[in-house]
Amino acid sequence: MSKPFEKPSILIIDDTPDSITILNQILQQEYRVLFALNGSKGLSIARQQKPDLILLDVSMPEMDGYQVCRELKANPDTRDIPVIFVTARDQDDDHEMGFRLGAVDYLTKPVRPSTVKVRVKNQLQLRRSEELILHQALYDSLTNLPNRSLSMDRLRYAITNDSRDLLKTALLFIDLDNFKKINDTLGHDAGDQLLKETAARLNRCVRRGDTVGRLGGDEFIIILSALEHTVDAKLVADNIMRLFAKPVKISHMELLITVSIGISFSPDDSRDYKQLLVNADTAMYQSKQSGRNNYHLFNGEMNQTVMRRMTLENHLHHALEKNEFCVYYQPLIETTSRNIIGAEALIRWDNPQLGRVSPDEFIGIAEQIGIIEQLGVYVLQQACHFFKDLTGSDGQPLTIAVNVSPQQFRQNHLPDLVDNILKETGLEPEQLELEVTEGLLLGSQSNIKDALLALRQLGVHFSMDDFGTGYSSLSYLREFPFSIIKIDRSFISDLQNKPEDQVLVTAAIAMAHALDMKVIAEGVETEFQLQFLKEKQCDICQGYLFSKPVDGDNFKQLLTQQEK
Repeated sequence: MSKPFEKPSILIIDDTPDSITILNQILQQEYRVLFALNGSKGLSIARQQKPDLILLDVSMPEMDGYQVCRELKANPDTRDIPVIFVTARDQDDDHEMGFRLGAVDYLTKPVRPSTVKVRVKNQLQLRRSEELILHQALYDSLTNLPNRSLSMDRLRYAITNDSRDLLKTALLFIDLDNFKKINDTLGHDAGDQLLKETAARLNRCVRRGDTVGRLGGDEFIIILSALEHTVDAKLVADNIMRLFAKPVKISHMELLITVSIGISFSPDDSRDYKQLLVNADTAMYQSKQSGRNNYHLFNGEMNQTVMRRMTLENHLHHALEKNEFCVYYQPLIETTSRNIIGAEALIRWDNPQLGRVSPDEFIGIAEQIGIIEQLGVYVLQQACHFFKDLTGSDGQPLTIAVNVSPQQFRQNHLPDLVDNILKETGLEPEQLELEVTEGLLLGSQSNIKDALLALRQLGVHFSMDDFGTGYSSLSYLREFPFSIIKIDRSFISDLQNKPEDQVLVTAAIAMAHALDMKVIAEGVETEFQLQFLKEKQCDICQGYLFSKPVDGDNFKQLLTQQEK
């Protein structure tokens, strides 16, 4: 459809030059007139130019007007262009055939200028109204991309068209990593801004004629048609990855937003558009499981992954009420003395059918199905109760560190909840350390800060978990009441071979001490790592060098062995 204030475009398809000349003389003052002398040329112009209306001769050699109309209506890109048949035959049967194929009106040769003008004007006005309604029905109001309905329509058409030409159709399923965290912490306006920027970036990665669509939420698709090789789709995915490596400016902050992509092909993976979407979604999920910020091509083995996820989700809904969860404890070790001074509480899931399920598998699902807050409350209650009467070798009470999810912090009652649990279990507030991630603090929302301050007033301590892996705003350490930072295991794991990690860890420890904070190093597994951290005066270590996470009874045994 032409833009406002532009002349509407009209395509005349007629094999008789004289007929084109007559119609052109009638319409050229008010409209931009295009023309084609045969059906195939007319179809090509219609696909490329997308005129506002088509005047179509019925009687043409090779491809008559009826066949041209069928082709137009079969293509999602041209099906909504109104077609007025122009014919010398004024028979009811001809009219019925035309209307059945989707024509909106008929003009009988020889045409009368006044009749042509009135009918063309009426159809264009009608189309303007229909176009507005249709756009609202088929396009996403936020990004102006094709919505799920139109995207699936275009996918179905691309598969049919490409299979006829022995070419491939590629479907890329794209999901933003950690969008929910951004949306929940910075607010919906920031989330909307991010979605618009995502749409703009994806549009820069495709050819003219390809489709970028939004399925909903933070899920997008790209339809690449007429491909000869699968590598063509991989090149597009590589381009997307490069483009998203650049920070996005949202709410006066520069954020690094990554994407996970799944790719499926027709006819290789399926000729059915619905199954192709499922396959691309499955491949995208594999990308999420592989650490995010990457892409995978679908293969049949991935279906097992999807079935596994569905099984986990079904069992997870009832696992809490069936008492399938328990809490394990990984010791926190004072670096200089190697004494246990506390532990981190970690949830574990033992299902009768599935056996022990890794937290890496079920935590993300728990967040998505909305039970992560219940699990957080369970861990907090169990850990506080267990540590109430525990003491270290020096007789001092032990510290228990519990991770608190962003979902829990979004509940306004978190300070009251923690206060009640402390009173019920008898644990001293100073023994409780709540671990939060940098992502929670994005945007410095006042309700988050209020909750942190209220909990600090109770006497509870806070540690910044996974320090250095997220958004790394040092201002958070000044703005919020942290007393501990936890250096992520990714900086510790190859400490012996990476001088740059040694520099970063040294700097982090020095900075924390300058701010009167303690430092915990996660993932300590070798004596070299321990000695390095000891030399740099890291306060506390945690890792398999000392102990893997253990259940309550075994943790008590560790304390007993230490006393001996």
